[in-house]
Amino acid sequence: MERWSCSFHLTRCKQYFSLFVIFVIEFLFCILAFWVILLHPEFELVFVVPVVGASGLVWICTHLGFISTEFVLARKLSECQDFFHKLPTQSGGTSLPHIMSSKGVRHLCVIGQQTIACALLSTLIFGAVSWRREDATYPSLLLIVVGIECCSFAR
Repeated sequence: MERWSCSFHLTRCKQYFSLFVIFVIEFLFCILAFWVILLHPEFELVFVVPVVGASGLVWICTHLGFISTEFVLARKLSECQDFFHKLPTQSGGTSLPHIMSSKGVRHLCVIGQQTIACALLSTLIFGAVSWRREDATYPSLLLIVVGIECCSFAR
């Protein structure tokens, strides 16, 4: 319950907006990672394009699962909270953890944890393949994205 306490104080619109901001940051990371293809000389493109393309495709696929899992979890938590607040105050034995387990939140969290772990691993691989030392923008954005995904993994 304490894992989701920060989500209980937000409205559904604020939850979706915070998820939208997170995914905009991750989209910027993806664009910046693909930008590395343009920075290589022509003789290296034979190796760079397939490696960055394949790791980028894996990153996009895992993050589509990550996005859908996060939105479904936010929707389920909002439904549980709305249902709990609509109950009469004298409802015997019905607590928020019971409502959450009946709505399948625990099962979704187990699935979501595996999805987020795959997304985090693909981010690390995609970040390593697209690494560049010329500027500090890419490593800093990589650390921000990894931090966001680690926080989502703990959620």
